Amino acid sequence: MSKYFTNFARFFRGRRITPLKKQKIYNRQYSMTKAELVNEIAISTGYDKKSINLILDSMLDHVRKSLGEGEFVYMRGFGSFILKTRKAKVARNIRSKTSVDVPEHSIPYFVPAKEFKAVVRDVKGKK
Repeated sequence: MSKYFTNFARFFRGRRITPLKKQKIYNRQYSMTKAELVNEIAISTGYDKKSINLILDSMLDHVRKSLGEGEFVYMRGFGSFILKTRKAKVARNIRSKTSVDVPEHSIPYFVPAKEFKAVVRDVKGKK
């Protein structure tokens, strides 16, 4: 064996190697963070970032609070935040091979408005 292969094998000993095609690579080119959204709103409106961040946080808190109380939130032209109820079921724990009862529970769900769907309908998904 060559010394290069020996060093390579020593370096990767005991480490799990995942092929590149199976790794989930986060592509920053096509995403927008909350900070970037606040920055874009600040540029387009002329308000300071601190105020916009406060407004955005407040809006998200009120959506969470309303859904937590069982109310729906509808934003005309954007969509609705609603609750869906999942039925009770019996799940299986694969490790211990036991069954687990999962009670009925609610999950948040977003339904886009027609105008919103029309805007994004022809956009190709970017991976």
